[in-house]
Amino acid sequence: MRELIARGYLAPIETYWPESGRHINREALRQRMGEFVAADAEEAVTPVIIGDAVAHYSRLTPGKPGVYFCHSIRACERVADRFKAAGWRAASIDGRMGTVQKQQLIGDLAQRQLDVLLSCLLLMEGVDVPACQVVGMLKLTKSLTNYLQMGGRGTRPKPDANGNFRPGGLHAGEPLIVFDHVGNIREFGPIDKDRKWSLEGLASSADEDEEEKVPQYRTCENCYHIFPIHLRKCPKCGKEIQIRDRELDEREGELVKLTPEMREVWAQTKADPQNPVIQQLNARFQPAKQSRLLNYFKKLAREKGYPATWPERKMRELNEKWEKQRADAARQGGLW
Repeated sequence: MRELIARGYLAPIETYWPESGRHINREALRQRMGEFVAADAEEAVTPVIIGDAVAHYSRLTPGKPGVYFCHSIRACERVADRFKAAGWRAASIDGRMGTVQKQQLIGDLAQRQLDVLLSCLLLMEGVDVPACQVVGMLKLTKSLTNYLQMGGRGTRPKPDANGNFRPGGLHAGEPLIVFDHVGNIREFGPIDKDRKWSLEGLASSADEDEEEKVPQYRTCENCYHIFPIHLRKCPKCGKEIQIRDRELDEREGELVKLTPEMREVWAQTKADPQNPVIQQLNARFQPAKQSRLLNYFKKLAREKGYPATWPERKMRELNEKWEKQRADAARQGGLW
């Protein structure tokens, strides 16, 4: 990607991110089809927004056409109201709208009749938003694809102040500004990071770690019956589970510009304890998780008729694999 940027086929990217602290507990969020469960991200575990999104936009990119991503349509509407309260022309766009209305909103952004569009999923892929000069991430993601799709909304080449491109239609304008208020950059690195791609694909669900297959449960507050967490009603007494509607937890803070020096410092950090890869692997060695996984293997062995030694052997194999992954992550240093 950096080569394409250097040649002018894509716009350069300036990222502002919450440098201090790691406030979001990604380990507490469930995943489905490679992405965080939206209900967990917005309600069960409230995402922490670092810095005031409207204030950063107003100070650093006032009036520039921007696209912001939130966890839900409801969140998009709330944030749009905050932009409008600050004097900016903002609107939420979603799949419930008709084609004409959606095209009108995207056209209004291009014609500078709108300053900011807010979307949950609609603008993430398959929609061209050439006018976009600012991307705001208020949406936590586990998916590298979604992360790159969000950031890529504004990488189309832009003309200069006079409306002219470089020869061949190459980029001549200002860089794309990305406000990463939730710290997705800590999980994936900069959007323009050079990545190694493969045609081998990802492991199938049958090859995933057995730990991820351990079912999660909740306890009914009325009858204390234990049942799978995905159910919204207790199967014993019928009591419905109340999901609290939480506002986004916005904390004071200042996003800082990602500089080449920051990239270098991070890349030279060996075995960074805050490295998300190492954090995830360390969590798997916690006694509670080890005990839960061993019990799961014992239950599976009984059901399948496996030898009595199979659970301990399976645990040793998994721990050896995770230990190797942890050592590899430490040896490679920073993620960037």
